[in-house]
Amino acid sequence: MGVRDILLSAAIVLAAMMAVSDAHAADLVPDRPYRIMNAWRFDQNGQRPVAYINIKNGQFVATPIQPEWQSAWWVLEPVEGTGFFRIRNVWKRDNYYIHTEFGSATASPIRPGWQSAWWELKPVEGTGYYRIRNVWRQDHYLHVQFGHLGSGPTEWGWQSAWWYFEPVKRQSTRENDLTRAPSGSDRVCAVVRCWSSVGASPTRQLGRSSR
Repeated sequence: MGVRDILLSAAIVLAAMMAVSDAHAADLVPDRPYRIMNAWRFDQNGQRPVAYINIKNGQFVATPIQPEWQSAWWVLEPVEGTGFFRIRNVWKRDNYYIHTEFGSATASPIRPGWQSAWWELKPVEGTGYYRIRNVWRQDHYLHVQFGHLGSGPTEWGWQSAWWYFEPVKRQSTRENDLTRAPSGSDRVCAVVRCWSSVGASPTRQLGRSSR
């Protein structure tokens, strides 16, 4: 095989990989609420992932949750003209986003134009997970490698930086987060829509990350 053939084959493979990546990212639906679940944190039986990004107690954390907690529901908002997203909390409504404006990732109100609130979702090949990379601080990925939720440089093999977007199945009428959120489930449905479908689980069970 000549050099020309090798280069042509490499170009075909690269194009196929890019197409798979784009199709994977396209599976996520803007304006649909998701729970964002970490791949690395499992319960004592090693069966059920339990760490989800949430702001239940006013802090930006990844912990076990209750399914009805809207503090753990997040909506992807496409940034017009880019392939990036803002990630907005449902419980706090209109202006509460994940960002890195002041350093490591947190969630709070933002200002228009903050690229620190723009995120790229990078599929982890062969799984249902994504790495979530900040656009402004380009070496920052969301992770829980050191026992708490934050962002920073990671290694490719860190499953602590792998995240699954779990679609919210239905609107709960027993929302205990409503003690601090505007009341009325109909209002919540108007904001995030009332999606009833559930996405597939990640394709394989994962253990601890390698460092």
